[in-house]
Amino acid sequence: MLRQPIWVRHRGIMTSRPITFERLGACALLVAAASLLDLGRAAAEPLDKQSCSDLQTERKQLLTKNMQTALDQGPDWVKTHLNETESDQVRRF
Repeated sequence: MLRQPIWVRHRGIMTSRPITFERLGACALLVAAASLLDLGRAAAEPLDKQSCSDLQTERKQLLTKNMQTALDQGPDWVKTHLNETESDQVRRF
């Protein structure tokens, strides 16, 4: 086991702290594992044609002139100016 001191400046005081290659390897392993987990979350299967068509139809029904105005105004405006049913429709959209 090879130990090499690493000099660290902490609050104006120079100190050394030994670090081992095992620690470096463990850190590298953790970083690699975390990046692999991130890659798994990014993958998704495309929707089937019927589901996609249903969602496009629902989007067209929800996107009215009033809905577009609410989206343009932002979430704070929606909370203060729309009733609960209209707010739910904005959330659904």
